[in-house]
Amino acid sequence: MRIRPANEDLDLAVIQSLYDEAYPEPVPKAAQIVKNQQVRMAETDDGEVVGFRAVSPTGGIWIGVAADHRREGIGRLVMVDALEYASSLGLSELVSRVLENSAGKAFCDQFQFKPYVHAVNRSLDLTNWDDSALALKREQAQQAGIQFKTYADFGDTPENQHRLYMLNKTLSATIPRDEPQEFIAFETYVQQRLANKVLPHEGIFIALDGDDWIGMSQISLEEGYSFHHMTGVLPAYRGQDIAQALKSLTIGFAQLNHRKIIYTFNEVGNAPMIAVNEIAGFREGQRFFLVRRKPLIPTT
Repeated sequence: MRIRPANEDLDLAVIQSLYDEAYPEPVPKAAQIVKNQQVRMAETDDGEVVGFRAVSPTGGIWIGVAADHRREGIGRLVMVDALEYASSLGLSELVSRVLENSAGKAFCDQFQFKPYVHAVNRSLDLTNWDDSALALKREQAQQAGIQFKTYADFGDTPENQHRLYMLNKTLSATIPRDEPQEFIAFETYVQQRLANKVLPHEGIFIALDGDDWIGMSQISLEEGYSFHHMTGVLPAYRGQDIAQALKSLTIGFAQLNHRKIIYTFNEVGNAPMIAVNEIAGFREGQRFFLVRRKPLIPTT
C-alpha cells in the first residue's frame, strides 16, 4: 500500500465515487476538489485505488475509502497522512463532516475530532419553484419600511467589510446551540466570504431599517448548484417575515443565474430557520455532524 499525489487526468472518477459515497450532499465536483485542495490517493501494490484524502488550505479535511476495503487500516493511513500535511501548513484546527448514522463518527473519535454542530441537509428544486408566497412576504416587509439592497450596491470598502462582518457575527451568535461557537476572524471572513469568486457580492442581500443593517442572506454560485450560506435577522426585527423576504431574494438570484437546485443546512435546534426553509420549499435530507480537531498533533 502506498500514498501518492492525485493524478488529475486519471483519478477524477474514483475521487468522485468515493466522495459521493462518504459525504452528504452537496458533493463538489472532483475537478474542483483536486484544483482547490491537496489530494492524495491510497493505492495497492497492484495499482488499485482504494481511498483518498483531501486537505484544503483553510483546514477542511475529507477522507474516503472504498466500501470493499474498509477495516483494513486504509482510513487510518490516509488520516495520518492528512494530519501530517495539515501540521506542515501550520493550521490551527481541522474540520470535517460525518453522516449521523455512520461509522465515520467513531473513526473521527479515534483522532480526537469532536462534534460541534449537529445539522440536517436541505435542498430546494428550482425547476417548478413558485415564488408567490415569499414575494408577498417581501412586499409586506417593504410596506413596513424595510429596504433590501445587495452588498454590491454599497461597495466592497473596508468600512462595509467590517459592517457586514459584525452583522454576520452577531447573527451567528443568536443561533440556538448547545454550546457557543467562536466566529471566524475578520481576515478569514474577507478571504472566504468576500474575496471568493463563487460568492458574488450581488448574492449578498441586506435588510435595512433606515440606515441600519438589520438582516442578511448570502448564496453562492457553485458549479451546477447554489449553496445558501446564511440567512438571519436581528432579534428585535424577528416575527416580521424579513427572513423569508431575504430568502426569496437569494433564491431568485440563483434562478437568474440558471441554477436548478439550492442546498443548505440547518442546525437541528434552530427551529425558526427550519420553519423559514420549509415555507420556502426546502426538503429535508441527511443529518450529519460537523467535527473538528485541535491542536494538530499527528497520531502515529
